[in-house]
Amino acid sequence: TDFKLKGGDILRIRFLHPDNDEHITGADLIYEQYDVRKNQVRFVFLQYKMWEDNVIYKSQTKNLIPQLQKIESMLCKNKLCHSSQGIKTSNSYRFPYCSGFLRPTDRVQNSDSKLVSSGYHLPVCDAIKILESDGKIDKKEIKEKAFKSNVFEELFNNNFVGSRWIEIEKLEELYKANDIFKSSDRIRLYAQEIIE
Repeated sequence: TDFKLKGGDILRIRFLHPDNDEHITGADLIYEQYDVRKNQVRFVFLQYKMWEDNVIYKSQTKNLIPQLQKIESMLCKNKLCHSSQGIKTSNSYRFPYCSGFLRPTDRVQNSDSKLVSSGYHLPVCDAIKILESDGKIDKKEIKEKAFKSNVFEELFNNNFVGSRWIEIEKLEELYKANDIFKSSDRIRLYAQEIIE
């Protein structure tokens, strides 16, 4: 789904829940923000998991670590979470360029609730370390390493979290190399411009 943002930027969201795409990338959702004037894009990959009583147990989610490792392999090993100087920290005032996150998500209790979902965004590398050492991700233990969902969205929209800006062709090459375009044609959605 494409959303036109202030200044002519475009926010593109790819929904990847048909199993083929999720198995390729490890992600449920990809946010892409385009600067069409500069022919650049920035992005973030998200893997959603519901937690029970604010805990995700490694033993109950057998596919979680492989999914997170796919995200890490695609992004971190290709240095897409690094700055333009090739380091993990930013060149300017912002958070690191981490572009893959686990999103532990709260269950909505009431069907008439206005809350769609809430939860946290935890960097993939931290999520893998915590799962491998503790065997679980506990909400009480990740608050210093994660963002609440509303904070994350604000930070991403203002270029304080997510990947660095790269050429659009570089992201398309990554997608083609991993057969993402091949199987995502049937799930692409478009939305009208949103005006505040």
